[in-house]
Amino acid sequence: MALTAGFIKNLEGQLDKVDRVIQKYDEKALSKKPEGKWSAKQIIGHLGDCEYVYGVRLRIALAESGNTLQPFDQNLWVENLKHQEKEIGKLVETLKGLRRANLTVLKDVKEKDWEKYGMHTERGKLTVEKMVTLLAEHFEKHLEQVERVAKSY
Repeated sequence: MALTAGFIKNLEGQLDKVDRVIQKYDEKALSKKPEGKWSAKQIIGHLGDCEYVYGVRLRIALAESGNTLQPFDQNLWVENLKHQEKEIGKLVETLKGLRRANLTVLKDVKEKDWEKYGMHTERGKLTVEKMVTLLAEHFEKHLEQVERVAKSY
């Protein structure tokens, strides 16, 4: 139970962090796109995409341990799902809704289930614990990137 509680607390806390970061900047700053890089809006959209993809991966591992997990092309998702054209509020709302849905699943994970896994076609074996760790670390990294990009304008 301690493992579950720690993961849940960390993931829930990240929802508050995204609000604190986004509230510092206006839509214009969040929309500025550095040459060859993503805007802050696109980064938030990407985090929502990852929340969705990891949500599916977690469910596959929990329900069908050992099954295949597919990669996705993050740049194609950001471009083709048109994150740059969306309002930041909608992107944040989507991200938070997907995170809450994943938290609902994770709150029911038993200690023994953290070792269930999926076989990623590029990364190999990913346990539920590893996926949640990757998701949290990835979120932190990109939230720092949102700050850097938005601050530069």
